[in-house]
Amino acid sequence: MMEGDTVHWQTHTVFNQPIPLNNSNLYLSDGALCEAVTREGAGWDSDFLASIGQQLGTAESLELGRLANVNPPELLRYDAQGRRLDDVRFHPAWHLLMQALCTNRVHNLAWEEDARSGAFVARAARFMLHAQVEAGSLCPITMTFAATPLLLQMLPAPFQD
Repeated sequence: MMEGDTVHWQTHTVFNQPIPLNNSNLYLSDGALCEAVTREGAGWDSDFLASIGQQLGTAESLELGRLANVNPPELLRYDAQGRRLDDVRFHPAWHLLMQALCTNRVHNLAWEEDARSGAFVARAARFMLHAQVEAGSLCPITMTFAATPLLLQMLPAPFQD
């Protein structure tokens, strides 16, 4: 064998894996989700869902999800001088994913004053689209969403507006 020759081992031929998902519209490529959104009363959100689906289906968004998962949060107990911190540092990808969830109103869509009939369905569809990119960030978003009714119920009157 000469230098520079490539050996093609039969065991290294990958034939049973799908091509990586990237640069596709996660909403428009999911016929069942599109149908359910319309059937369950959130058809008014289809254009926005298509926009989110296009953005989340990019290679860049999928890479953010990968980075958030391979770089877990880091607990910093002390600073360099030994003072107690108890700080948790997250990878920048985590913050970008959380920002996208908030920008897309996954944390509060159904609780907003402008919420329409079908808002819970629209929020669930947005949630599902984000889940295809990264699932860990959905936990704090879900807790925020779930706590809102209780907070609204318990807030003193001056703060309810």
